[in-house]
Amino acid sequence: DPPGDVYIKYGFVSGDDYYAVKMASGFYNNPDLGLPTSNGLVLLFSQKTGELKLIMLDECWLTDIRTAAAGAVAARHLAPKTINHIGIAGTGVQASAG
Repeated sequence: DPPGDVYIKYGFVSGDDYYAVKMASGFYNNPDLGLPTSNGLVLLFSQKTGELKLIMLDECWLTDIRTAAAGAVAARHLAPKTINHIGIAGTGVQASAG
């Protein structure tokens, strides 16, 4: 078994010109090898022809931003309206990208 995980996700909006496929991996022992823990890419295709239009090798930058944004959206909608400040404890994606 590989010492990590790989995730594949896709998405489209009906009637839009493109659809996207995202692949992201997390290999948590990679720092011992001098490599980053995560890596990823996004592929953008034409919805009309299926032609590959864009390859974005983002090294999980987009994944990290999306993860932080999801936490921010959840906090905005679930927190009481009287909250003025929040704290984020930790050093992972939520703390560094948020």
